[in-house]
Amino acid sequence: MQTITFIEHEQAKEREQDMPLLAFGLATGALKGVSAGRRPTICEPRIKRGLHVAPHSDKRGVTGGRKGAVRCIVQTSAATIMSQDPSKGLAQPLAEEFCAFVNRAVSPYHAVHLLQNQLDAGGFVRLSEKRAWSKDLKPGGKYYFVRNGSTLCAFTVGGKWDPSNDSSGVAVFGAHTDSPCFKVKPNSDIQSHGYVSLGVECYGGGLWYTWFDRDLTLAGRVLLSDGKFHLVHINRPVLRIPSLAIHLNREVNTAGFQVNKEKHTVPILAMVKKELETAPTDEKKEKQEQVTGIKSRASPLFLQLICSELGVELDEIRDFEFVLSDTQPASTGGASNDFIFSPRLDNLASTFASFKAFMEPDHLSGLAESEDVHMVTYFDHEEVGSDSAHGAGSPLVSEVMRRICRDLDNDAYAAVLHRSFFVSADMAHAIHPNYADKHEPRNRPEIGKGLVIKTNQNQRYATTAYSGYVMRECGRRAAARCEIGFVPIQEFVVPNDVGCGSTIGPIIAANCGIRTVDVGQPQLAMHSIREMCGVCDLWLCKEVYKQFFLSYADLKELDDDVQV
Repeated sequence: MQTITFIEHEQAKEREQDMPLLAFGLATGALKGVSAGRRPTICEPRIKRGLHVAPHSDKRGVTGGRKGAVRCIVQTSAATIMSQDPSKGLAQPLAEEFCAFVNRAVSPYHAVHLLQNQLDAGGFVRLSEKRAWSKDLKPGGKYYFVRNGSTLCAFTVGGKWDPSNDSSGVAVFGAHTDSPCFKVKPNSDIQSHGYVSLGVECYGGGLWYTWFDRDLTLAGRVLLSDGKFHLVHINRPVLRIPSLAIHLNREVNTAGFQVNKEKHTVPILAMVKKELETAPTDEKKEKQEQVTGIKSRASPLFLQLICSELGVELDEIRDFEFVLSDTQPASTGGASNDFIFSPRLDNLASTFASFKAFMEPDHLSGLAESEDVHMVTYFDHEEVGSDSAHGAGSPLVSEVMRRICRDLDNDAYAAVLHRSFFVSADMAHAIHPNYADKHEPRNRPEIGKGLVIKTNQNQRYATTAYSGYVMRECGRRAAARCEIGFVPIQEFVVPNDVGCGSTIGPIIAANCGIRTVDVGQPQLAMHSIREMCGVCDLWLCKEVYKQFFLSYADLKELDDDVQV
């Protein structure tokens, strides 16, 4: 048994260095089940051993009580819990932990920072891509590196790793840290009709109408004069994109919500009067422009928000990168608490589930006897095509594998590539009850039934008969290990008359020549500011992902090149 205790933010800050592995916390609104009339606290999970289910806990295992002692109980025997009810037991606390994670992972930079903290706590050694690794990498070691602050790669080297033999390979899991959003433009100061607004650029293919009439805020990073990037999250509503009243747009319900992305998606920051009150004196303004040039690019009020959040002077700011995000926290919901309502499910749900699987003790405990390298890669820029130095279109995966196999010649290294396997995990389209005709009738996933294998013969997905079989076998083994009662694997194919999106899967497969499968957790409202998925699917996917690492040693022996 183990207990995850949610401790109020003020108490937890004193012990933040003690944070246990895999416990994502400090999330606003992450905890459900607090007593009636009581405001949810800012809280974080902590793990304690040897405690059992409290008799006064509610169905989700959340107990009320004195301030600072709210507790959530987790039973580690997944088999018993999941066979009784696949949406409760371990699934519910995992969903609550995910909500805690996503509420803090408000930008790719924040997401990577949270993962990095967990790796540090787990004894992983941080590497620098700017230095040789030859003296650092050792069998049985655990390592990671960060690129651009928004892409992360972590890997373990098996204790019996020997790339020169014919049995060692690399098991790679990939997802992405970015989501469709608005990003602040370099020159963002807009003043018109008495309002101060913020110039933003559409990033990715968002459902932009869902961003209207939401309480928005800013998150990202700021480069200061100390030469370091500092994370910023203004944790309150500061921006809003208001809709046009129906009285001025009578056709909106018949013609549809027509969004001009340049004219209509400009968020309001303040009234001009307030802007004038915060403007610097001429002398201070001249000094700031000479030092940074920032004042000419952004409004004084916007810059004041940043300075106030960081506790710095304006002349210390060199540059910044900000995204807009919704202030409404992620939560579980539905009459039976079956769903997760959250921003950025695509693709932080895949990132979270795979990272949990990678870091779980029953996976890492086999490191000493492993002949393989196990790796997770979380890329930025997937939503805009992956063609960047820190996207999946970069040579990151092949570079890492080459550095791990540093003593091999090209021939032996090519052999390692062909003994390797890449799992591309991105969210999948669950059947929508109001738009069922948009789905292929025999290959339409449902929320609550587990991982989706995505196939497209035009190579928008990289799944083949071989790679699909590997994941189905992982699903069968996970079901047996956890005694779930069904194999949590589904299939997805787009209809012939509908275009198909793509993932990092075909990119990695083409660039590296690695056998690849495309999978994902089913969800609704993909690319909305507020998406929806199943509580139990998060747990089911995590277990299948973990099974991939547990089973790779023998699954890699399958040979898809031999035909009879």
